[in-house]
Amino acid sequence: MHNYILSSATRHVSKIILTLALMLAATQTIYADSMKLGYCEGNAVSFYPATKESPAGGSAVFFPETLIQAYSGTDIVSFHIWSSIMEPSTVHFAIRSSLDGGEALYEQTATLEKYGWNEVRLDKPFRIDGKAFYMSYLVEGILNIPYALSLVDGEEYICTDGSKWKPSVEGFSAAFYATVESDNLPRCNVSLGNIVMPGYARLGEPLAFSGDFINLGSVPVESLTFTYHVGDSLATETVSVTEVKPRGTGTFEMNGLRILSEGEPQVSVEISAVNGEADFDPSDNTSRTKQVLCRSVMPQRKVLLEVFSTERCTNCPTVHKLISAVADTCERIIELGHHAGFYEDNYTIAASKEYEWFYKEGRLYAPAVMLDRTEMSDNYPDIYSDGVPVVSVGASKLKALYAEQSCAPAFVSVEPTVKTDKSGNILIHVEGEQLIDTDVESPRLFVFVSEDSVYSTNQSGASGGYYHRHMARQSVTPTWGEPIDIKGYTADYTVPVQAGWDAARLNVVAFVANYDAEDKNNCRMLNAEEAKVPYEGVAGIENAVAKPMHVSWDGSTLMVKDGFSRLTVCDMSGRQVYSATADDTADLGFLDRGYYIATIICGNGQKVMKLMAD
Repeated sequence: MHNYILSSATRHVSKIILTLALMLAATQTIYADSMKLGYCEGNAVSFYPATKESPAGGSAVFFPETLIQAYSGTDIVSFHIWSSIMEPSTVHFAIRSSLDGGEALYEQTATLEKYGWNEVRLDKPFRIDGKAFYMSYLVEGILNIPYALSLVDGEEYICTDGSKWKPSVEGFSAAFYATVESDNLPRCNVSLGNIVMPGYARLGEPLAFSGDFINLGSVPVESLTFTYHVGDSLATETVSVTEVKPRGTGTFEMNGLRILSEGEPQVSVEISAVNGEADFDPSDNTSRTKQVLCRSVMPQRKVLLEVFSTERCTNCPTVHKLISAVADTCERIIELGHHAGFYEDNYTIAASKEYEWFYKEGRLYAPAVMLDRTEMSDNYPDIYSDGVPVVSVGASKLKALYAEQSCAPAFVSVEPTVKTDKSGNILIHVEGEQLIDTDVESPRLFVFVSEDSVYSTNQSGASGGYYHRHMARQSVTPTWGEPIDIKGYTADYTVPVQAGWDAARLNVVAFVANYDAEDKNNCRMLNAEEAKVPYEGVAGIENAVAKPMHVSWDGSTLMVKDGFSRLTVCDMSGRQVYSATADDTADLGFLDRGYYIATIICGNGQKVMKLMAD
């Protein structure tokens, strides 16, 4: 049986009981006597051409019964339309139950006097009876049909030839609305906008939700009550919001939900009350459903930030400066630069070029980024509008995406050990094992050699010299990785240092990700790690081969043959519980029973291993 709890005093309240109580508590105090009825916001910003020599053109909006019932008993008293014609023109308004014909519920012809917004008072107010209807207009001799930004999504139509209606312009709303008047307008009515929902939860810890909403009611919104649907259970939380006036947009944050049983419940959220009252139109108050992975142990992972850029990209220096400022403040981020996306340059490697597959087909650009090869349009539809993992982002959005991905657990450990030999070769050993169950079908190991701070004088858009960050120098594994058994894997590679590489600035980036040749959105990362190539000097190829590291663990004592220079032990949440320097034995008998991650540094080698304390 799954258990869920709220931080607030209200817990496990039935939605039905809550709604009935709110309806009984609702009052009829009058706060406003008129409201806008329509989907647009602001002035016209786009114009759709009418058919050449068309007698008339215009738009129509549909108000479904679920919405219009809230306005039952109110009167439409005026139409507002943006005119794109400079001189006076004739407009035909209609309210109909169907656009296909039949007798109109209301019709009126008027003259639009000016360019821009025109208000036309109805000859007789139209009483809304709660049944669905279409509201339309046709302007004679119109060349361009005006559209504004959308306040909310609605069903809309456009007519470009004077007679036939077709679905309207996506992303905009007709610059057309009505004014309704009444002494009993819908007080509390909001529409839930985008909501950021967590996909992972640690047992018993609060989950963070955030989002936005639109106030379609007649009174300011000051508080919202949310009902969480977690599997078959319900819980509620009320949050205060900064006052949002009618037809205004507000934001909310909440973190009252805790999941107290391991599992993968389906979670959704709905706004169940506004200012403590029932919403007049709850049909647009419910979020999508998202599966949440909840475990008592959620080992931390590193986030892989792949950056696409070339020396031919004029905008890259400015944008990369912003990206770098964010990346340098993110504790658990690994950066890998691909010289691809906008033509090529002398630093382009074959693998980076092939990764252009992650872009939307036919749309290459730079600068661009990819976090954990994951498409996150469910939480960030405005960023991931192309429906692929590659996006163009600013600093604030990059922070949000990093925060989301850093909440995902390390499904598998990735432990690279890097050494050098006297011949100038980089010796790479990577090992790991599964930490949390995962359903990926084709896990692959990817290994790159990268170089930081590569100086160039050929960067477009830069004045003088320019330093390229974390440039991918070589894909050690094949472009699409090597298949592994994530239950336990090891891999060894020898990479000669190439002419032109600065050996003092080399790193090895290793990561495990799924690979699906048919679906670029099914290549998500499971974990990543980075290790510095241990060269002492710029050439630095005279280092002796590091001795193998022999480690033993009996459940309470860790022993390192030949000693270690530093040892740190962290629990599975990433919290450090032990550290020591210059020793060969660590007594860890004080640890609670469970799993821990030990990082052992010895000479020029490093080993990361999972420990189970008895």
